[in-house]
Amino acid sequence: MTVAVCTNCGSLKHGAWCSCPKCDSDGLDADLSMLLSDHNLSELELRRVSQAVQTIHETRLEEDVRFHALVYFLSRKWPKLLEFNAEEVEPSLQQTLDELYRNRLARIPGQETPILSVSPVRLQLWTKAWGEDCQREDDEWQKEVAGIVSQGFAIAERMGATLAEVGEGAVLPRLWFRVRTRFLGFDYRSYLAMLDVQRGDANSYSRHVDSFCDRVKNGWTDRTKQQASYFRGLCIHLENMADQLKKLVEHKGGVHTLIEMDARRAREEFEKSYKDFKNLSSVVVDPTQINPDGTCTLRNKVY
Repeated sequence: MTVAVCTNCGSLKHGAWCSCPKCDSDGLDADLSMLLSDHNLSELELRRVSQAVQTIHETRLEEDVRFHALVYFLSRKWPKLLEFNAEEVEPSLQQTLDELYRNRLARIPGQETPILSVSPVRLQLWTKAWGEDCQREDDEWQKEVAGIVSQGFAIAERMGATLAEVGEGAVLPRLWFRVRTRFLGFDYRSYLAMLDVQRGDANSYSRHVDSFCDRVKNGWTDRTKQQASYFRGLCIHLENMADQLKKLVEHKGGVHTLIEMDARRAREEFEKSYKDFKNLSSVVVDPTQINPDGTCTLRNKVY
């Protein structure tokens, strides 16, 4: 019969989902009870977890806080079992968890081995199922990637068009800008409003990417984790393009006049970010370009 830790009081009991004979509780969470059983942990590890749960139980904190404290402890000491996302916890609760861990739990030993204590047959089945789940989530990721990259491209193209309109870039756009502004002047307010919209688009895109990456991160393989880091790089380049474009528009409008060297540097920074954006986009869409060390060489440049 399964031996498990009572997640309420910390006693060892028979049956993960059975009531504890000592505290008459079914535990704080059924799935967590099964996790903390001899299906996954050795006898020594079960006794270590038991000590931690007893320590948490002695605090007499609310049940919800004790549950979070146990999950937090396991994430620190038993990474083979689960992860804990601190960003999803209220700051006041996280402070309580940090203090409890530091003062009462940190000295309790953790996992004996990074390998789950399961039979070879069960381990093979578990590994196969895990691999299938990862592949399924990766497939879902890939379906959405191209659309999100296209959104970023649209924002980058609008910024490039604005750069041309204000007389930067190719020869013909610069010439047309001089002719137009000689007769009509430079409509600084209109371009400033346009830049605010484009900067807002870039910020919104960053939030979209962050949300997407957070949503699918648990299914990532090592290769797609690297792919995600390149994905976030797209946002950085879009925001930099917006910053440099604003400098140039303010320069054209006479609001913040730049010396020629600084204006040239702003143009070069914009163009560099635009090129890097295009290169990184190809990496995001096709992660096979990523080297085993996480770098990617494109056009003789290592990213």
